[in-house]
Amino acid sequence: MSLVVLICATAPVRAVPWAFLSSPLILQCLFYLLNEAFQLHINYGWRMLSSSLVDESDTARHELQSIILISCGPVSSLNSANRTITLALTVRQLWSAQPDRPLTISTRHTPLDPRGFLEDHFDVKINMQRRRKSMMMIRQCFKLPCEDDWRESMEFITIPSHESGECYTAARDLDITRLLDDEQSQLEAWDVVSLQMNSSFAFGRSPGVEWFNWSALNGSLKEKKLGYRCDPELNDKSRKEQAAKLPANLILSYDNWMDAEDDEGNEMIRLEMQFSENWVDVDIV
Repeated sequence: MSLVVLICATAPVRAVPWAFLSSPLILQCLFYLLNEAFQLHINYGWRMLSSSLVDESDTARHELQSIILISCGPVSSLNSANRTITLALTVRQLWSAQPDRPLTISTRHTPLDPRGFLEDHFDVKINMQRRRKSMMMIRQCFKLPCEDDWRESMEFITIPSHESGECYTAARDLDITRLLDDEQSQLEAWDVVSLQMNSSFAFGRSPGVEWFNWSALNGSLKEKKLGYRCDPELNDKSRKEQAAKLPANLILSYDNWMDAEDDEGNEMIRLEMQFSENWVDVDIV
């Protein structure tokens, strides 16, 4: 393949017959090179963007582990009689303190929760009349979904490492009626509904992710219990001593026993979530 590419790159254009350029082998080589160049451009763009995301002077982010970006695109049109659309969500690590490691997170109370909450993170625009859907900020919840293993009653996903340039994708259903008032809900064929994910409330700095840690579900977390334990210091016990007593197959969240504030009372943020700002147009059929 390299020999063919060299000929194409060095030979004068007028000396190469059109039939030669249009041959399947040459077209395949050109497509491969263009695709590789495009991927390099995209990955370089992500790295340049991510390198400027963390402000060294922001004391609240000194312990930041990852910035997660969620993007969406439609995978189905919307029937005027059926008010539910399927969206394709793409999740990647926009920035990472450990760029070579995948990150596993719980999805409960986030847009990735298969049981709901997706509607709480969208703006809607119909016929140029924009209406904002708002909700209260969700802070981290430490109510145990079960006594021992959170994996039994909560969904978890693994986001590929930042260095890999890969992402996690999932399909989620969105109920349009929950975003519309009575007047807007009278949708007809040929209307266009435009959607945009929003984090206008301070969701980014408190994304409601109840459990996260480095590694993959099919890696070192496989066959492990993912759970939560109360901070021993609340009961005047040593964290180190209590950690030694934990079951060997129990993995706590990365920030499970870490202080929420530093010695000066500054909030410590360890995980952020951002949404892409692109509008997604959904055709009514």
